[in-house]
Amino acid sequence: MTELQDAMTFDELPYARPNLDDIHRNTAELCEAFAKATTAEEHIALIRTWNGHRFDYGTNQSLAEVHYTQNVSDPSGKEEKNWFDENNPTVVEMELDVAKLILGSRFRDAIAAEFGELFLKRLDASVRTFSADIKELLIRESELCNE
Repeated sequence: MTELQDAMTFDELPYARPNLDDIHRNTAELCEAFAKATTAEEHIALIRTWNGHRFDYGTNQSLAEVHYTQNVSDPSGKEEKNWFDENNPTVVEMELDVAKLILGSRFRDAIAAEFGELFLKRLDASVRTFSADIKELLIRESELCNE
């Protein structure tokens, strides 16, 4: 079999609603570990862990969005889409707590060498363009778009 034939189909991709308590706990643990880390290698390993959490969350968010757009009248698809619309601003805020630590790292040069300068520029742009003051507005914006 070719590699393409071994690939999953869309319907086989596993979806799981993220657990906000787990995200809170993981973020707090990452922030604490990041603050205690004494080497560039430790920071890089923690960033890899953080990226894994972000990728898992993003994958499930994308799957929920696609499931919803496939059939907007499906109540379960709408429920999952709404969950992300309501909770994503809080998740973004938690991600930015980690991003701020990365941007302030004394190992920034090593981080840039490992992940690229664009990685740091994107984190910086995210930090600059988000404020907790707009969380409710972002939720409302999603509601209006869904209407």
